[in-house]
Amino acid sequence: MAALGAVFGKNRPQDQPLVIGSVKTNIGHLEPASGIASLIKVVLALQHGEIPPHLHFQQPNPNIKWDEFRLKVPTERMPWTVRAKSRLAGVNTFGFSGTNAHVILEEAPISQVAPTSIERPLHLLALSAKTDEALIQLAERYEKHLAANPDLALGDKLSDI
Repeated sequence: MAALGAVFGKNRPQDQPLVIGSVKTNIGHLEPASGIASLIKVVLALQHGEIPPHLHFQQPNPNIKWDEFRLKVPTERMPWTVRAKSRLAGVNTFGFSGTNAHVILEEAPISQVAPTSIERPLHLLALSAKTDEALIQLAERYEKHLAANPDLALGDKLSDI
């Protein structure tokens, strides 16, 4: 915590603490999968613009200089607002084998350009079913739907068939 505070908490405004957390409190100790679970948690927090609470956190460790390092453990859901700079998050993972990893994630830039529609000359339609008969029935439903709707934009989802 001292290293995080010294590097990332230094010169932070009091109203913008360095928020720290753990995936373990939300879904349990995952051992080898904790790194990817932590990564998913951070991506979802960036995507939804809010930081999930650290559950069951009641007593801060008295040996950590929380105020000096400007560290905060969220005990309730908190908004993760966009400021002048993009939002960043670090994920640490420590494996049984002694392998340690750290990754820094940055929010995706907000596109100022409206997406353009691209018409593809060919489309791939992947079908799956439990039995050959069910697969044939599914293919026939698609065939009928596409024949009845020749102007259908094939890039759109066809999930209503």
